[in-house]
Amino acid sequence: MIDLVSNTLFSSILTRIPPQSAIYIDEPSSECFAFSLKGGISTLLESFNVLNLSSTAVSQSSSKLAFLVSSANAQNILNMHSIIHNTPSIAICTVFTMDSNSVNDFQEHLDNWIDDAIVNVEYIPFNAAIIMSDMFLTPSCCSFFPNFASNVGGDGNSQTSIRKIALNICGVLDTIGLRDEIFACGETAKLVAKSIIGNSSSSERRSSEGTLGVILVQDLVSPILFSDTVLDQMYNSLPRLSKANKDDTLGGYDEDSHLRKEGDSIDIAINPKHVLIDICEDSDSYFPISLSHGSSPQSLALLSALSKSSVKDSMLIVRKRIAEMAQLLDPGYKPKALGKPTLQNIKNILENVVGKEVDGELVLGSGVTMFPEVLQIVAGALNVYEGMTDADYSLISTLNIIRESPTDAVNVVVDLLMQNSPDFPYSADVLYLLSLNACILCNENEVDYILDLLAEKLKMVSDIDEESILELRSKVINIRSHTKPHFNSDGSYLSLLGKIANDIAMNSQHPSWTHIPYGGTLAGVMKGFSRILSTSTKQPHPRDHSNIMIYVIGGISFKEIEYVRDIFKGCGISVMIYLY
Repeated sequence: MIDLVSNTLFSSILTRIPPQSAIYIDEPSSECFAFSLKGGISTLLESFNVLNLSSTAVSQSSSKLAFLVSSANAQNILNMHSIIHNTPSIAICTVFTMDSNSVNDFQEHLDNWIDDAIVNVEYIPFNAAIIMSDMFLTPSCCSFFPNFASNVGGDGNSQTSIRKIALNICGVLDTIGLRDEIFACGETAKLVAKSIIGNSSSSERRSSEGTLGVILVQDLVSPILFSDTVLDQMYNSLPRLSKANKDDTLGGYDEDSHLRKEGDSIDIAINPKHVLIDICEDSDSYFPISLSHGSSPQSLALLSALSKSSVKDSMLIVRKRIAEMAQLLDPGYKPKALGKPTLQNIKNILENVVGKEVDGELVLGSGVTMFPEVLQIVAGALNVYEGMTDADYSLISTLNIIRESPTDAVNVVVDLLMQNSPDFPYSADVLYLLSLNACILCNENEVDYILDLLAEKLKMVSDIDEESILELRSKVINIRSHTKPHFNSDGSYLSLLGKIANDIAMNSQHPSWTHIPYGGTLAGVMKGFSRILSTSTKQPHPRDHSNIMIYVIGGISFKEIEYVRDIFKGCGISVMIYLY
């Protein structure tokens, strides 16, 4: 549902951009278009001269300017002013922003900067990138968490972030057009809910006959985020990709600027060596490719399958998908019985899709142009598969032990931290992840012991200094202070999102969320009186709605998403998951 809505919206934007315009786009907006618009950024490039807003390079050949920007932040305003100032002649200037609060700011700036030109500012009510058909992320907000305080109090920056998130959610809800009922889990989530309500009183969706249950979940750090699904491994092990560069065209990469800080981008940098003809000895010389799929149905289907599969099992899925592509290109092609998947037999099939070297000459396959988005995902999965070591599989086994039997978590992690082998296989990041999970699940008197062991081991395997050790300790203690783990009846770990899904499915009247009512309307007042006068004590419940949208303010794994999907599927509830 949401993927169709978003594609229609982004496609309509293209029709409103004047022909022959030079388009300047910031990175959060480019990621939204790359994932949510059918055909992705290529659709923009086919029709317009597209430049990166951050480069401030100017098109000298067009007097029509269009800006696709996430918000009127200081850097965007500075870059836009530079571009407008250096453009020789401007006849039309159009701005599309994903922040409703920025419309007036942009209009005021343009009126001051431009004379004798047509100026137009429009609001795009959907700041999201579709990852799968029922899951999407917000690029412009993804850097807020997980370091957001559990109680934002009067912090001006936090309050601004709360309002920005709320306005983004309002935009998505307006786009869907269903009358929403809001439930919140966590103090920050409650503040976001109240901000949504404060900005929605005049929204047309409030008069819709269709309904939507909206659940805001503050899950700042969900224990056991690390899982063995290949999609989780891609996001955990591969670096994030940035299209920000010093070149004047979108999509070029600069070796000093193509990677950003972890968490600032939702896209992934994938080495394309496995899906290219193997003619280059130095694989590091390849430019990274993207995970963005341009709402390709084949890509969405493959991502959905990979979100449910372990790294080993996913190779069967990948190999089968490559064989299907080879047969589409050559109906006479019949793959041999290959047995256990290996990188080599997968690459042998890939040659029938992407091409190979024959008698010293390159013979290109048409699959590169026919299935580019699918091949990007295939390359990412093969990157992960190639990078997995025996130590990594051992790590997954350890995490599964922790997940299935949290009471054993401390002993497992302590044993690992006490190993003194000179060829200790785990990195500092892995040690921190394991220790974090153990600290969240263990008793209060065991936290310091684990953190002391962690500090000793980190000094052995990395160049970490005392200040960084203290920072890690402070972060672990802070996380523990507002993270309350949940467990199934058999003692196995249950994520917060899993508990919420179970409460909804079982129609629990003692849930972990709070209903945040819309107030100030006649309907809201009458509903309140009705509950007071009625003998029934039934409170509003997400189960009252056949459509549910879950906004996770913090972190989540694809394994958790699959668990929630399965729970709601059995109840006949349609669910969408939105992640910040």
